[in-house]
Amino acid sequence: MRWWAGLCLLGAAAAGGPAAAQTAPVLVAVEFAGNAVTQRRTLMRQVTVEVGHPITDEEVEATRQSIQNLGLFKSVTAALRDAPGGKALQVTVEEKFYLLPLPRVDFNSDREFSFGFKIDWSNFRGLNHDLGLVWEDSENAEADRGNDRVLELEYNAPFFMDSNHDLALFAGQRRTPVTDAVDGTVVAAYEERSLNFSAQVFRQLGERRFGRGWRIGGGLQWTSQRFIGAGAPPSVGQALFMVAQADNRHIDDRLFSLQGYRYGIRLQSAVEHLASDYDQLSVVADGAWIRPIGSLRHQTIGLVGSAGSFHGGSANRRGPAFGLGGGNNLRGFDKNVFEGDAFWFLSAEYQRPVFGTPSLRGLLVLDTGAAYRDWEHMTLSDVQVDIGVGIRWRIQAFVDLTVELGLAWPLTAGGSELFFGKVR
Repeated sequence: MRWWAGLCLLGAAAAGGPAAAQTAPVLVAVEFAGNAVTQRRTLMRQVTVEVGHPITDEEVEATRQSIQNLGLFKSVTAALRDAPGGKALQVTVEEKFYLLPLPRVDFNSDREFSFGFKIDWSNFRGLNHDLGLVWEDSENAEADRGNDRVLELEYNAPFFMDSNHDLALFAGQRRTPVTDAVDGTVVAAYEERSLNFSAQVFRQLGERRFGRGWRIGGGLQWTSQRFIGAGAPPSVGQALFMVAQADNRHIDDRLFSLQGYRYGIRLQSAVEHLASDYDQLSVVADGAWIRPIGSLRHQTIGLVGSAGSFHGGSANRRGPAFGLGGGNNLRGFDKNVFEGDAFWFLSAEYQRPVFGTPSLRGLLVLDTGAAYRDWEHMTLSDVQVDIGVGIRWRIQAFVDLTVELGLAWPLTAGGSELFFGKVR
C-alpha cells in the first residue's frame, strides 16, 4: 500500500493541493529598518503578502519593488530570515531628504527668471503626504505681461486617515501686471488677479497600494479672474467648477529610471448662474508609456502624450485655453507660440546612462503636436515637429527631482531652442 500512498501525494502536489502549498514558508513577521521618518503603516500598505500566508522569493522582490515605488527612498533591500513558525521579512530602507525649505531661484529655457521662497515637505508626518508652500515672483515670456506674483498652498494625502481615499487641497493667488499696446503705443495698463481654491477626493480601486491601479473621484474648484486698473477690459468673472477625474497607474520606480504606464482623463464643468458667471466645459486626457530596451540597465524608450478640448468660457477671457511650445512640450519652439481651444501633443523619448553613471542619462526626443481653434478646424498642415538631444539628471537625495538640459531643432521651421529645467 506504500506505493498507493506515494501516488496520492504526487497527485496532490501536481494539483497544487495542500502538499504543494507547504513548499513555501509562512510569513510570520515583517520588520523594517532605516525608516526614521516613514511610519510603519505607510510601509505595511506596500507589502504584497499578509502575515500568516506563504511567501516566495518572487513575493519578496514584489514587496521590495512596491516599497521602492513610494519614491521616498534612495535604496530598498528585502530578505527573509528564519523565525519561529516560518520566515520573517526584513526590509531596510535609506530615506531621502523630505523637508526642503529654500530660497527659490529659477531660470528656464523659456527665458523666465523667478525668485522667491518654497517649502517642499514630502512624506509629511511619515505618511507619504505632500505639503507645499510657494511664494514667487516670476518673469513672463510674453512681452505684454509683467512678473507673476504667486502665492500657493497645496496638500496631497494618499490613503487619507488610512482609508481607500486620497485627499487633494489647493489654494492659490496670482497677480500679474498687463500692458496692452497698439503699434507700440500703450493703450491700457492694469493688473490681472486670479484666485483658485479646490478640494477633491479620489477613491482607490483594486490594489490598496500607492501607484497601482485605478483611481476615480472629483470635487469642486472655484476660480475668480479680475482685471483691475485704468483702461482694464471687463473681468473674466468667477466660476464654480465640478470636477471628475479617473486615472490608472502602473509605474515601477527603478531608482534611476521608470518602467510601466499611466493614463487618465479629467473633466471640468461650470454652469452659468450656478455660482458661475458663464458656462464652461474642458476635457483633458494624458498618458505615458515607458519600457526598458536592450541589456543596459536604465536604458529606456517612452511615449508621453496629452490632448484637450475647451468649450464655452467667459466672453472676456484673454486668448485661447491651451498653448504649445516651450520646455514642457514642443521644445524646439518659443513658449505658447501655438494656441487654441483644442490641442494634442506626443513626445517619443530615448534615454540611456552616460559616463557610466545611471543617475545621468543621455536623451533623444521627437516632439510633435498642434493646437486648433477647435477640433472642426483640425488639419495636418498645423502639425509641428521638432527633434532634440540633451541630458537628464535624477537627483536621488530628494523626492521626485529630475532636471534636464538640451537643444531642440524645429523640423517645420528654422532656428533652434535651448531647453532646461525640472522635468514635470
